[in-house]
Amino acid sequence: MAKLSRLKLLSRLRFACIGLLACLAMGGAMELLFSGVDMQGLLDEQATRSLLFEQGNVRRSTRDRLKTGDIQITLHWHNRNDLDLWCQDPTGEEISFRHTRSSSWGELDFDMNAGGETFSADPVENIHWPRNSALQGHYRVYVNYFQRHGDPDPTAYEGTILAEGRTRTFSGQTFYGTGKHLVAEFDVTHAPLNLFGIHPGIVYAALVVGSWFGLTAAILALALIAAENLWYRRYYKKPILPSQAFPRAVGIAFGCAFASGFLAQIVFGVVTEHLNGLPVALLRLVGWTVCFGFMGLLHGRLVPNVSRRIAFLLMLVFGWLGGAVFLFSSFSGLEVAARLWMLSLFGAAIGALICLVWVEEELPVETITTFSLPPMRMQPYRMTLKSVEPVQTGRQDNRAAAGEKPVSFPHELPK
Repeated sequence: MAKLSRLKLLSRLRFACIGLLACLAMGGAMELLFSGVDMQGLLDEQATRSLLFEQGNVRRSTRDRLKTGDIQITLHWHNRNDLDLWCQDPTGEEISFRHTRSSSWGELDFDMNAGGETFSADPVENIHWPRNSALQGHYRVYVNYFQRHGDPDPTAYEGTILAEGRTRTFSGQTFYGTGKHLVAEFDVTHAPLNLFGIHPGIVYAALVVGSWFGLTAAILALALIAAENLWYRRYYKKPILPSQAFPRAVGIAFGCAFASGFLAQIVFGVVTEHLNGLPVALLRLVGWTVCFGFMGLLHGRLVPNVSRRIAFLLMLVFGWLGGAVFLFSSFSGLEVAARLWMLSLFGAAIGALICLVWVEEELPVETITTFSLPPMRMQPYRMTLKSVEPVQTGRQDNRAAAGEKPVSFPHELPK
């Protein structure tokens, strides 16, 4: 029993290391791909929130790189007074410093001279709608003189409007106390491109998230099943799964995990698009929990010697931890580390579950067939020099009295 327990412990440690290394290698390769094509930048252009990346408006515009898209409205002035840029979309919803993001995906992403480190003698503010998001209809642009910071009035301003490939300009001057006033109007004639009512940016993000989860599941399943085959060949002289079954298991792992991540991202993107009041961190927490729980259940079904129930419950906990890590990583820029850390824990946990339910089979007990003879009763004899005669008993006398034939013995001498 002690040898069996030691073997199971060493095997779990070995498979935990295999799972950790497989997920870490896959995660590192995906991070190199993300950095090479600037995945965060592409998602920002689409203003799409993702389960794998922080929400689109985290990376804000800079003076050298203002966000653009279907619509870009930029305001410039040349003193330290605080002017604010406002825009009203076709639904009547206004974007301003009080409401920086509209339900139509418009966003005020650069606001200056409001206080703190934003003071500048050459400030700029920017409102934009990402690509394939601007609603068809009439837009109004306003300038609001919010606060005077010592520079003389009037404060002159100028601005540009980029919409549907055309650039318009506006300019003017304002005095403190005049409040908000209309400076420009324009129309958008083309409706945004939607796929079944879903913004293309959400579908794009869903493909990225689905591929991330699908490749993780496929690489982990391949590594663990191959390792188990080697282990069984060593101890049992036969594989636990034939090599012909590998492509099917890996394909199922990729397909199911891809579908799980894709659907989770679609739901996450649609909900955050239409319900801005819900906290993004809470929704990301739910999304990670569901995806990791499903992947645990999937590997419990595909990888031999893994308990489905324990894998599912354990991955639910890890999914919740993954969402919590992302909640804190958004403030410290540790998203890459958070993704790699969660992948490593996931692979190690699934690998360690191997042999958890493994039980050594007892050899069948061999049954020995025994033969028994019927009880025998010996007949008493009286031996003389000339003959061997049976001794007459009361039982024989009774037989003779009853007319039965006396018992004869083959060794009895003839008379």
